[in-house]
Formats: sequence, C-alpha cells, structure tokens
Amino acid sequence: YGGGFFDWSVLPDGNLSLAVGQGHGKGDQARLNGAALHAAFKVLEHDHSPRTLVRSISDSFWSASSGDQWASLASVQGDPETGSFTAATAGSAWTLVVEPKGIRSWAKPCTALGSDPDFHFSQRKSELAAGQTIILAAASGLDHREVLGQGSGDALLAADGELAIAADVNQNVARHVDQYRRLRQ
Repeated sequence: YGGGFFDWSVLPDGNLSLAVGQGHGKGDQARLNGAALHAAFKVLEHDHSPRTLVRSISDSFWSASSGDQWASLASVQGDPETGSFTAATAGSAWTLVVEPKGIRSWAKPCTALGSDPDFHFSQRKSELAAGQTIILAAASGLDHREVLGQGSGDALLAADGELAIAADVNQNVARHVDQYRRLRQ
C-alpha cells in the first residue's frame, strides 16, 4: 500500500463529493503523505469548492513540509440529479469522462500539491449526459496517457448518475469501465 485513497460522501447540500488521492514518496513517506492528504480532504470537503479545497491542501502541505511532502488529488463535487459537476486536480491525478465513443481526458495532471506556493489550480464545470461516466484516477509517477493505455494506478473512483463505485486500478481503465458497465446492466 503506497499512500493512495479514494473517498466519497454526500455533502450537506445534497451534492456528491468524490476524490482520489496519492501521497508521493516511497514506503512510509508515501503512506504518511497519503494519510495527511486524506485527513485534510475530509476536514475541508464540506466547506470548499474543488479548486479552493485543492489550493488549501497545497498551501498546508507547502507550509508544513520541509520540502518533501507532495501529493496528487482529483476532487469532484456534483449534483447526482442533474449530472452537473465541478472538478479540480493536482499532481498525477486525472478526471476522465467515458462515453460511448471512448474515453477522453477532462482534467489533466498539473503541479503536485505542496510543490509550488504560487501555482493557480484550475477548476472545470460540466454536465454528464446519459451514458457518460466520470472517472477519477491518481497514481504516483504516471501520467494520464499511461492510465488510458497500459499503465496501472493506485486508486480509481467512478460515478454514473446516482451510483458511485470504487476499485483498485490494477489493469487499464478501459477494463474497469467495461466491468462497471456490465454491472450496471
């Protein structure tokens, strides 16, 4: 276990909060960074938009670190009734949208949490249409092309409408998406 986590909860306004994260480093360092990331996420998720949450966690990692505490995070908040969602990512984390035509990268990796105090994280808003699935993935040391292809990650969280599932990513994303779609039928 290398410091990865996935999480979901229902926010006070009824929106769904989804996240995957990965503490960077090796062994105990990655696990401690992942635990710190998960704890910070749980404290902040109810009162912050995904971008503000990512920014706050990055600032915390930057100010509390001796220069060796980094992490990746994908955070999504959405309305399961309308399919409207907002997403922000940091580090080696991705937000992917799976649709009948294939998989597309929706929010790509950027600067890791805690590595640049002046970085301005972006946030995207969109709506999921019928038949689309949003996938959050995080992995230390990989880029989104590897997750879409043959690479393996540490955590995956997918949501389609009112359902949320989580699973370890030991194969490529396409295999998990196919299994997920079969379960939904």
